[in-house]
Amino acid sequence: MWDCLEAWDYWMNTLVPQVAEALFNAGLNYENVSAMFDDNYSNKWAESLYNEAGFFKYIKNGGGDYLPWLQGSRISHRHWWLSTSMNYYDAKWSCGTFKDKRVVLFVEKGTSA
Repeated sequence: MWDCLEAWDYWMNTLVPQVAEALFNAGLNYENVSAMFDDNYSNKWAESLYNEAGFFKYIKNGGGDYLPWLQGSRISHRHWWLSTSMNYYDAKWSCGTFKDKRVVLFVEKGTSA
């Protein structure tokens, strides 16, 4: 079903950008989403719990071969992933903060580019 919606030109070029812009205007932006994940989720867990869970999963039961898998709270990865994802979709549908950063070039009719 999703493939059919993506193939429908009106859906992808009209409805999706309108919904994306409405969500952005309602407050769905990088700062708000990042603050929600940080303040309401990861900051409520003590770092010692991440360390204990990592020790149990990757050292005690993993035999020490999984030391690179110890990743703590992954806050920097989450910020990178969220920023990259939001920038991609804002650019794809020309909405959100992308409109503030873009450069638009026009070629007049009757002239060659």
